[in-house]
Amino acid sequence: MYAQRFGGGINISGCISKKAQDLTEHEKQALLYMWEEEKLARDVYLALNEQWDLNVFKNIAKSEAVHMDAVARLIKKYKLNDGSNKDYPGIFRNKELQKLYYDLIKKGETSVKKALTIGATIEDLDMFELKKRMAATDNEDILCVFKALTKGSENHMRAFVRTMKTYDISYQAQYISQAELENIVSQEMNRGRGGGRGKGMRRF
Repeated sequence: MYAQRFGGGINISGCISKKAQDLTEHEKQALLYMWEEEKLARDVYLALNEQWDLNVFKNIAKSEAVHMDAVARLIKKYKLNDGSNKDYPGIFRNKELQKLYYDLIKKGETSVKKALTIGATIEDLDMFELKKRMAATDNEDILCVFKALTKGSENHMRAFVRTMKTYDISYQAQYISQAELENIVSQEMNRGRGGGRGKGMRRF
């Protein structure tokens, strides 16, 4: 079985293997919500890639699928899958995420600049939600996975901001603070040990 190493060299298999702890209702909902939020990112990026054929969307969509798998492993570990969180493209159990999906697709299809801004907005929201949910749990396995997701989202934000610069546009933070955003984009990409090039290594 390969070891998945994601943002910052975090081994997801190591995260999952940490001792199971009792979950609060909030923690259960956090896992189910974050799986759908990572799905939102993947589905939107796939749709926008169909429209604009940009590598940034194609590559990050693949990464979001890995994010989904990481959260899904926690959901499986804690037996939270009641069969309602099906992976149908563009379909969400959470009504707010369903509406957000349609809104983001509609805006992102109007121009490539809008599409890139949508990408950065999704990563902004993702980091905000992860930070909020990490502050509300002390479960080591959840914190470990959510930390990896955050590192991945930071990388995605850097990629979107870098691509936006080639189109002469910039991004202003909407969820995290502008200071946090500027700190993130000023740093180098988070990479797994060995740059993620070894056998069984997957980029986050």
